Amino acid sequence: MSVKHISAATRRRALVAGTVGNFVEWFDFVVYGALAVVLGPLFFPSGSPTAATLSVFATFAVAFLFRPLGGYVFGVIGDRLGRRVALSGTVLLMSGSTMAIGILPTADALGVWAAVLLVAIRCLQGVAVGGEWSGSTVYLVEFGGGRNRSLLASLTPAGAWVGAMAGVGIVAALSATLGPDAVQSWGWRVPFLLAGPLGLVGFYMRRRLRDTPAFEALKLADNIERQPVRRAFRTHKTAMLFIFVGAAMGAAAGYMLIAYMVSYLTGTVGVPLGTALLTNMIALGVSTIGTIGSGYLADRIGRKPVFLSALILLMVLAVPLFLLIGTGGLAGILVGQCVLGILTGAMLAPFAVLCVELFPAEVRYAASGVSYSLGAGLLGGISPLVAATLVATTGSPLAPAVYLSLMLFITLLAALAFLRETLVSTPDGALEAAEAPSA
Repeated sequence: MSVKHISAATRRRALVAGTVGNFVEWFDFVVYGALAVVLGPLFFPSGSPTAATLSVFATFAVAFLFRPLGGYVFGVIGDRLGRRVALSGTVLLMSGSTMAIGILPTADALGVWAAVLLVAIRCLQGVAVGGEWSGSTVYLVEFGGGRNRSLLASLTPAGAWVGAMAGVGIVAALSATLGPDAVQSWGWRVPFLLAGPLGLVGFYMRRRLRDTPAFEALKLADNIERQPVRRAFRTHKTAMLFIFVGAAMGAAAGYMLIAYMVSYLTGTVGVPLGTALLTNMIALGVSTIGTIGSGYLADRIGRKPVFLSALILLMVLAVPLFLLIGTGGLAGILVGQCVLGILTGAMLAPFAVLCVELFPAEVRYAASGVSYSLGAGLLGGISPLVAATLVATTGSPLAPAVYLSLMLFITLLAALAFLRETLVSTPDGALEAAEAPSA
C-alpha cells in the first residue's frame, strides 16, 4: 500500500508512536546529564567534586560507545523483520534500563559495585539509543512520505528537544519543591522511575501499529536484504561517511546544550542550579520550534542550503555565544543558549531527512543506524566529557566553544566534499524518487 492510500488517522497514530519513543529515550539521557552534580558523589565518591562530575560524564560517554552495537543490531532487525519490531524493542530496553537506575543502590550500600552496575545499565541504554534515533526517523519519513519529508524527519530531533525539556523540567521542579538535601537523598530517583510507565505507553503504541509502506512493499516483492550492513558498506560508503561525520557534529552540538550546559552553568559560570535548569528548559523549548521550522524550510528550498547555512553560522558564533553565556547575567545565559539551540536544530532537521534519503529502503535502517551511531557514539557522545576535561585542564571557559567550532569545521569540509541535494520535485513527492546510488 502506498503512502497516499493510508488514512489520515492511521498516519497520525504512526507519527505519534514514532516520536514518543524518541521522547522517552532522550528524557532519560538529559535527566542523567542534568543530575550529574548530584549523581557524582553518590556513585563516584571522592574528595573532589570536579573528579566526581568527570566520572559521571565518563559514564555518559561509555554509554555512547555502545550505540554502534545498537545501530547494528536494531538496524539489521529493522531491515529484515520490520521497522515496527525494531522500534518496539528499543523503547522497551530503554525504559527498563532507566527504571533500573531509579532503584539502584548507591556507593554507600554497594561500594564500588554501585558504579559498576551504573556503567552496565548505561551501556544497555546506549544500545537502545543506537537503534532509536535513525529508526524513528526512517519510520516517520517512510510512513509520512509526500513533500514534507524534512518536516516529518524534524520530529525526531524535535522529540529529543521536548524529551530533554521535560527531563530538565522534572529536575527543576524537584529542586524547587524538595530542596537540595532531599534531591541528594532520594529525589534524584523520581525522574528515572517515571521512564518506566512512559516506556510502556510507547511500547504499547508501537506494537499496535502496522509497518511502513516501504517495508511492506519490500516484503511483497520478496526483496528483503539478508545482510543489509554488508551491502551498505559495499555500495553506500560515501553516504555513510558523511552521516558518520555529521552525526559526530550533531551529537557534539546537541549534547553541549542538553547534557553539559547545566553542569557548565553551575560549575564553571557559577549560576544557581534552579536558574541553570530554568534557562536551559526555555532554550530547549525555543530550539524545538526552530527545529521544526528548519524542517519546513528544507522542504521548500532544499536540505543542503539550510544545513550549510546553520552549520557555518554556528561555527562562527560558537565562541561569542559562550562568551555571552559566561557573563553570568540572566539575559546573556538565556539568549546564548537559545541561539545555540536554534542553530543546532536548524542543522539537525535537514540532516535527519538526509539519513533516510541517502539510502534505499532495503538497507535504510541499517546503513543509517550504523553510520549515525558510530559518529554520535565514538565522537559526538564524548563531547560533555571532552568539554568538562578541557575546562578543567586549561582553565578556560571558552574551551568547549573552540572544540565545537573545530567539529563544525570538519563537518563543513565533509559536506562540501560529499553532500548532494536530495530534495527532488516529483508529482507525488515519492521517497523513492530522491534515491540515487551512492558509491
